[in-house]
Amino acid sequence: MLDQLFGSWWPTISSYLAGPPALIGGTVTPFTVIPTVGFALLLLGILAAVLWREKQALWVIGPIVAAALTPVILAIGNILGGWFVVMFALVIGAVGLLLWTGIISGDATRRLPVWLLGLFAVNFVVYCTARSIAIIWGLA
Repeated sequence: MLDQLFGSWWPTISSYLAGPPALIGGTVTPFTVIPTVGFALLLLGILAAVLWREKQALWVIGPIVAAALTPVILAIGNILGGWFVVMFALVIGAVGLLLWTGIISGDATRRLPVWLLGLFAVNFVVYCTARSIAIIWGLA
């Protein structure tokens, strides 16, 4: 059972990490563009947080860790109720991450780094959504 739950975590993470090098290599698909945009958001967010010394950006670690658990949540949702539960969990997860990032940015002196890092977390959920749709519809 645990193999089923955590067995999809590393393949999803590794395919997300392989997206930018594949895009640089010339493969243009949603599975290469989405992670590349995500890493651009991450790098810009870290750069802005360091340059502007935004302390609230550290609190975005929570949403990033929560987003990293998305493949495990998807496996649980798939076991419990199929594709409808998976899509529901993804939508609720993305909205929840946006709200969480908004709450964190409310206390920030400069909100841009917090939002860039928060959008990186949402980007991973969007990637998991695209990957799930591809798997459900037999496109991957």
